[in-house]
Amino acid sequence: MQGVTTLLHGLRNRSQDTHGRTVVGVVTNSDHRIPKVLASFGLRVSPLLFGSKPLQEDTATEQYDIDFTVLSYDVGHEKPDKRIFAAAEDMLKLLPNARDSDLASWDKVFVGDEYEKDVVGARNAGWNSVLVNGDASSMPEDVEDLNQQEPGDLMQHMRGGHPHVAFSSLEKLALWLNIR
Repeated sequence: MQGVTTLLHGLRNRSQDTHGRTVVGVVTNSDHRIPKVLASFGLRVSPLLFGSKPLQEDTATEQYDIDFTVLSYDVGHEKPDKRIFAAAEDMLKLLPNARDSDLASWDKVFVGDEYEKDVVGARNAGWNSVLVNGDASSMPEDVEDLNQQEPGDLMQHMRGGHPHVAFSSLEKLALWLNIR
């Protein structure tokens, strides 16, 4: 869990500097306990869930490690169905810093550990993906293994024609996001 908290705290801090706004959402086929479980690890989890009303302005300005949660139960569709990813895009529209922005201008990246649900789902929804997979020997052909490469700018790499990448750990992903 250490890798998750380091990555999410780093993304929050990163979004406060020159990298622009980073929004973190949880999209899961799991159940309603997920926000509480994440909060139990010391993460600041927004109360914004798919199907809920937008946050009040006084609550909306608070900094969260996780800005929203999308549960398949609430959406009525599970990953890899692209409608659960569309639900996440709908959530983005509810956030104060993103309400008036063009969704096409956002880099949408899904991080997951299952090829069929996470990479295929993200690809079908028009998103980039990061597969966290400790077994490089079973890497699917459409996923580029970045474990042995020197860290660089992950978003530039994805925009440059490699939309689906893999790392053996969240710590390696954090290096590519310049999070230490």
